[in-house]
Amino acid sequence: MFGVVTGKFTAERAEHHGQWFTNIVPIEDHALTDEARQELADEFYRGISTHYDHILADLDIVRPTKLEEVAEAFESTRVVIVHGASGQGKTTLALRYLREHFPNHWRFQVKLIENKQHALSIAAALVGHADAIDVPIAVYADFRSGSEVVGKPHSETRTTDHRCGLDSNGRSLVLGWASSHRLASR
Repeated sequence: MFGVVTGKFTAERAEHHGQWFTNIVPIEDHALTDEARQELADEFYRGISTHYDHILADLDIVRPTKLEEVAEAFESTRVVIVHGASGQGKTTLALRYLREHFPNHWRFQVKLIENKQHALSIAAALVGHADAIDVPIAVYADFRSGSEVVGKPHSETRTTDHRCGLDSNGRSLVLGWASSHRLASR
């Protein structure tokens, strides 16, 4: 029994170190200088892809109704589908939701998912972290739909309780959370 526990711990540590701060990065609040705020405003209003610093600078128009819809959807289902044309604010909405609903050190972004095996490796690293801190963590990813990962967002990676949102215009937004509470095998 000791060997199995030690092996599991070693595997989780390897997953953690292999993914953390390369593919899994924290989404953290930090101070912005006036110069940085101006550069971010210029980017945002030119239509540059939204990132978390745009939300920190409060450049977005907060949409309380849409934020409430996301929150309500997460109360009743594990999957939330976010529909909208390109440039309509799906990323902005997801990042704003994370800022308003999860503490600073409990939210993370997955930068790159290469394939199904890579997704499983990332999931193992996230599970290990959620288990270690024993609190729900928020996970956000933005990747192309049609990939083998997007095709089955839950079936292969259901190792923790998580929720996600997918858009319908060729990109997928995954907004979810993981906790140490395991799902029963289905």
